[in-house]
Amino acid sequence: MTAERSAPVAGSGRGHKRKRRTPRFAFARGAALGLLVVIPAVAIAVRAAAGLGVLEQGQGLIATLRMTLVFAGLATVVTTGGVARLAAAAYVERGRAGAVVVAARALAAGGAALTLVAAIPHGGLPTSHAGWVGLAAVGAVAGAAAGAVVGLAAGGALPAVRELGAVWRRPTPPTGGAPP
Repeated sequence: MTAERSAPVAGSGRGHKRKRRTPRFAFARGAALGLLVVIPAVAIAVRAAAGLGVLEQGQGLIATLRMTLVFAGLATVVTTGGVARLAAAAYVERGRAGAVVVAARALAAGGAALTLVAAIPHGGLPTSHAGWVGLAAVGAVAGAAAGAVVGLAAGGALPAVRELGAVWRRPTPPTGGAPP
Protein backbone atom coordinates (compact mmCIF):
# COMPACT_ATOMS: atom_id res chain seq x y z
CA MET A 1 0.00 0.00 0.00
CA THR A 2 1.20 3.44 -0.79
CA ALA A 3 1.19 6.21 1.76
CA GLU A 4 -1.43 8.25 -0.10
CA ARG A 5 -3.98 5.40 -0.23
CA SER A 6 -3.79 4.71 3.49
CA ALA A 7 -3.62 8.33 4.60
CA PRO A 8 -6.87 9.68 6.03
CA VAL A 9 -8.78 12.43 4.32
CA ALA A 10 -8.01 15.76 5.93
CA GLY A 11 -10.52 16.62 8.63
CA SER A 12 -12.74 13.58 8.24
CA GLY A 13 -11.06 11.24 10.72
CA ARG A 14 -11.64 8.32 8.34
CA GLY A 15 -9.32 6.31 6.15
CA HIS A 16 -9.43 6.50 2.36
CA LYS A 17 -11.35 3.26 2.04
CA ARG A 18 -14.29 2.98 4.35
CA LYS A 19 -16.44 -0.05 4.86
CA ARG A 20 -19.71 0.16 2.98
CA ARG A 21 -22.89 -0.73 4.76
CA THR A 22 -26.27 -1.37 3.22
CA PRO A 23 -28.00 2.02 3.05
CA ARG A 24 -30.98 2.42 5.34
CA PHE A 25 -34.53 3.05 4.18
CA ALA A 26 -33.77 2.11 0.58
CA PHE A 27 -37.33 0.91 -0.12
CA ALA A 28 -38.83 4.11 1.28
CA ARG A 29 -36.44 6.25 -0.76
CA GLY A 30 -37.31 4.27 -3.86
CA ALA A 31 -41.04 4.53 -3.22
CA ALA A 32 -40.76 8.30 -2.82
CA LEU A 33 -38.75 8.53 -6.03
CA GLY A 34 -41.36 6.39 -7.71
CA LEU A 35 -43.91 9.10 -7.01
CA LEU A 36 -41.63 12.04 -7.76
CA VAL A 37 -39.54 10.79 -10.70
CA VAL A 38 -40.73 7.52 -12.21
CA ILE A 39 -44.45 8.25 -12.60
CA PRO A 40 -43.74 11.49 -14.49
CA ALA A 41 -41.10 9.67 -16.57
CA VAL A 42 -43.62 6.99 -17.52
CA ALA A 43 -46.23 9.63 -18.38
CA ILE A 44 -43.67 11.45 -20.54
CA ALA A 45 -42.84 8.13 -22.23
CA VAL A 46 -46.52 7.54 -23.04
CA ARG A 47 -46.82 11.08 -24.37
CA ALA A 48 -43.60 10.68 -26.40
CA ALA A 49 -44.90 7.44 -27.89
CA ALA A 50 -48.04 9.30 -28.93
CA GLY A 51 -45.92 12.03 -30.46
CA LEU A 52 -43.91 9.44 -32.41
CA GLY A 53 -47.12 7.96 -33.80
CA VAL A 54 -46.94 4.68 -31.88
CA LEU A 55 -50.12 5.49 -29.94
CA GLU A 56 -53.22 7.27 -31.17
CA GLN A 57 -53.69 9.60 -28.24
CA GLY A 58 -54.79 13.22 -28.24
CA GLN A 59 -54.59 14.02 -24.53
CA GLY A 60 -52.15 16.48 -23.04
CA LEU A 61 -49.34 15.71 -20.61
CA ILE A 62 -51.35 16.53 -17.46
CA ALA A 63 -54.20 14.20 -18.45
CA THR A 64 -51.64 11.52 -19.28
CA LEU A 65 -49.99 12.05 -15.89
CA ARG A 66 -53.33 11.65 -14.10
CA MET A 67 -54.16 8.43 -15.92
CA THR A 68 -50.66 7.08 -15.29
CA LEU A 69 -50.99 7.83 -11.59
CA VAL A 70 -54.35 6.07 -11.37
CA PHE A 71 -53.55 2.99 -13.44
CA ALA A 72 -49.84 2.45 -12.88
CA GLY A 73 -49.18 4.40 -9.68
CA LEU A 74 -49.16 1.58 -7.13
CA ALA A 75 -47.20 -0.72 -9.42
CA THR A 76 -44.67 2.04 -10.02
CA VAL A 77 -44.17 2.76 -6.33
CA VAL A 78 -43.68 -0.91 -5.44
CA THR A 79 -41.40 -1.54 -8.43
CA THR A 80 -39.24 1.47 -7.70
CA GLY A 81 -38.97 0.52 -4.03
CA GLY A 82 -37.73 -2.93 -5.03
CA VAL A 83 -35.25 -1.48 -7.50
CA ALA A 84 -33.94 0.83 -4.77
CA ARG A 85 -33.37 -2.18 -2.49
CA LEU A 86 -31.53 -3.88 -5.33
CA ALA A 87 -29.39 -0.76 -5.86
CA ALA A 88 -28.63 -0.56 -2.14
CA ALA A 89 -27.40 -4.15 -2.16
CA ALA A 90 -25.29 -3.44 -5.25
CA TYR A 91 -23.80 -0.40 -3.53
CA VAL A 92 -22.22 -2.64 -0.88
CA GLU A 93 -20.40 -4.74 -3.49
CA ARG A 94 -19.78 -2.32 -6.37
CA GLY A 95 -20.04 1.22 -5.01
CA ARG A 96 -22.22 4.09 -6.18
CA ALA A 97 -21.49 3.58 -9.89
CA GLY A 98 -22.48 -0.06 -9.63
CA ALA A 99 -25.71 0.89 -7.86
CA VAL A 100 -26.58 3.32 -10.65
CA VAL A 101 -25.93 0.70 -13.35
CA VAL A 102 -27.93 -1.99 -11.57
CA ALA A 103 -30.87 0.34 -10.94
CA ALA A 104 -30.86 1.66 -14.51
CA ARG A 105 -30.89 -1.86 -15.93
CA ALA A 106 -33.63 -3.05 -13.63
CA LEU A 107 -35.85 -0.03 -14.11
CA ALA A 108 -35.36 -0.14 -17.89
CA ALA A 109 -37.29 -3.40 -17.91
CA GLY A 110 -39.72 -2.05 -15.34
CA GLY A 111 -40.18 1.17 -17.31
CA ALA A 112 -41.08 -0.77 -20.44
CA ALA A 113 -43.72 -2.75 -18.55
CA LEU A 114 -45.07 0.30 -16.70
CA THR A 115 -45.35 2.25 -19.95
CA LEU A 116 -47.36 -0.58 -21.50
CA VAL A 117 -49.68 -0.58 -18.48
CA ALA A 118 -50.01 3.21 -18.50
CA ALA A 119 -50.81 3.30 -22.22
CA ILE A 120 -53.78 0.91 -21.99
CA PRO A 121 -56.39 3.32 -20.54
CA HIS A 122 -55.70 5.89 -23.26
CA GLY A 123 -56.84 3.61 -26.06
CA GLY A 124 -55.49 3.70 -29.58
CA LEU A 125 -52.94 0.99 -28.85
CA PRO A 126 -50.55 -0.25 -31.53
CA THR A 127 -51.87 -2.85 -33.95
CA SER A 128 -48.53 -4.23 -35.11
CA HIS A 129 -45.66 -6.00 -33.37
CA ALA A 130 -43.33 -3.16 -34.29
CA GLY A 131 -45.65 -0.69 -32.56
CA TRP A 132 -45.62 -2.69 -29.33
CA VAL A 133 -41.84 -3.01 -29.47
CA GLY A 134 -41.55 0.73 -30.10
CA LEU A 135 -43.80 1.50 -27.12
CA ALA A 136 -41.74 -0.79 -24.90
CA ALA A 137 -38.48 0.76 -26.18
CA VAL A 138 -39.65 4.28 -25.35
CA GLY A 139 -40.61 3.06 -21.88
CA ALA A 140 -37.26 1.33 -21.43
CA VAL A 141 -35.36 4.52 -22.21
CA ALA A 142 -37.46 6.53 -19.75
CA GLY A 143 -37.13 3.77 -17.15
CA ALA A 144 -33.36 3.60 -17.50
CA ALA A 145 -33.04 7.35 -17.02
CA ALA A 146 -35.27 7.27 -13.96
CA GLY A 147 -33.40 4.19 -12.70
CA ALA A 148 -30.14 6.12 -12.75
CA VAL A 149 -31.71 8.70 -10.45
CA VAL A 150 -33.00 5.95 -8.16
CA GLY A 151 -29.54 4.34 -8.09
CA LEU A 152 -27.95 7.64 -7.10
CA ALA A 153 -30.43 8.18 -4.28
CA ALA A 154 -30.48 4.62 -2.99
CA GLY A 155 -26.75 3.99 -3.39
CA GLY A 156 -25.68 5.12 0.04
CA ALA A 157 -25.18 8.42 1.76
CA LEU A 158 -23.72 11.25 -0.23
CA PRO A 159 -20.08 12.01 0.61
CA ALA A 160 -19.20 14.92 2.84
CA VAL A 161 -17.97 18.12 1.25
CA ARG A 162 -14.46 17.64 2.65
CA GLU A 163 -14.32 14.11 1.27
CA LEU A 164 -15.01 15.53 -2.17
CA GLY A 165 -11.95 17.73 -1.81
CA ALA A 166 -13.80 21.02 -1.70
CA VAL A 167 -12.26 23.63 0.54
CA TRP A 168 -14.21 26.61 1.81
CA ARG A 169 -12.11 29.74 1.98
CA ARG A 170 -12.97 33.33 2.57
CA PRO A 171 -12.14 35.59 -0.35
CA THR A 172 -9.05 37.67 0.25
CA PRO A 173 -9.22 41.38 -0.46
CA PRO A 174 -7.23 42.55 -3.45
CA THR A 175 -3.82 43.97 -2.66
CA GLY A 176 -2.35 47.08 -4.14
CA GLY A 177 -4.09 49.83 -6.01
CA ALA A 178 -6.56 52.33 -4.68
CA PRO A 179 -9.21 51.28 -2.19
CA PRO A 180 -12.73 50.99 -3.65
